[in-house]
Amino acid sequence: MAKKGEKLSIRTRKKIGINHADISGHKNPRWKGGRMYTSSGYVLIHQPNHPFVTKMGYVREHRLVMEKCIGRFLTEEENIHHINGIKDDNRVENLLLMTRAEHTSLEMRGKDNPNYKHGKYVKKFELLLYKS
Repeated sequence: MAKKGEKLSIRTRKKIGINHADISGHKNPRWKGGRMYTSSGYVLIHQPNHPFVTKMGYVREHRLVMEKCIGRFLTEEENIHHINGIKDDNRVENLLLMTRAEHTSLEMRGKDNPNYKHGKYVKKFELLLYKS
């Protein structure tokens, strides 16, 4: 056994099962390629240099997909809505860019609409956005 305060090699740590929290990124044996899920179902991607990164260095994947599609970073006032309601379905055709106010309005109105879960309500709302 190691003496108190003595530094252990990675190999020794693996053998005795010491927590790998101090080894970050791809060097950590528990690294899963920089992709993880939140408890609410969103996909996070490791992007430590992104302007809207979390403290741990992750960005929500749907934001990255939309940013790549429009060719710029999203602002804090812009939200992404998943048309089919599945939070890890981040295909461009399933994402709708809207302001925070529009998204809140859509979410509040959609809860009373039986077609909301099937995406029919969102398509009607999307047409209204593009007409105005």
